[in-house]
Amino acid sequence: MKKEAGPKSPAVARSKASSAAQRKSDATGYWHTDPPELEDLLKPHGLDATNFGTWLGPKLSHYRGMAAAQVAAPTAGEELKALQHLLVNVTAAAPVLRPGALPGLTDEALYLQAIKAGVDWFELRGRVAQDLLILQVILSRAVSAREAAPAAKVGPKSRASRDRLLTDIVGWLRNSGVKAEVARRMTDEILVRCRVNVPGADGIKKAVRRFGGKNSLG
Repeated sequence: MKKEAGPKSPAVARSKASSAAQRKSDATGYWHTDPPELEDLLKPHGLDATNFGTWLGPKLSHYRGMAAAQVAAPTAGEELKALQHLLVNVTAAAPVLRPGALPGLTDEALYLQAIKAGVDWFELRGRVAQDLLILQVILSRAVSAREAAPAAKVGPKSRASRDRLLTDIVGWLRNSGVKAEVARRMTDEILVRCRVNVPGADGIKKAVRRFGGKNSLG
């Protein structure tokens, strides 16, 4: 007779549920993260874990989306290279569309295809050539501006999205009657369970003051 497996421990269940939730995302790359089980943390304070989870889910999703976008964002050097590459291509393309620049047979082939498409080839060529010259000037100025910009500071990525998240959680707990110090400790534990890198209760206090200002509830 096959022995039935016993019930999984709450810790194991929470871990698996959290891992499954973190694997879910939509086409935009934003995480739809269902918060982990928090009833044991919230119930002793008379708080409804289901209501809190419903409130926290979208905020956690937004935070993960912002964090992912921040990681994927190009560096200043990569942006400069992209501008320079585009400028080189536009600079090379503009003279080709001037009258007489293309070989006769090539120009004739384009002319015939334009007729089939119902387009005036000469008008199109002149307009695009003019627009490319304008774009060349704009790109040249953009490259110069980027080259003259001060170098980006080397250091940690902006913590604004994380600070907003923890400030919101502290505010929710405080508005629900939880004392400030307890709210900060609970926020730390909540975000640890959500696998968000947090600075600890003392760091949370500083972050809430930094993000929320003097009138913050933290």
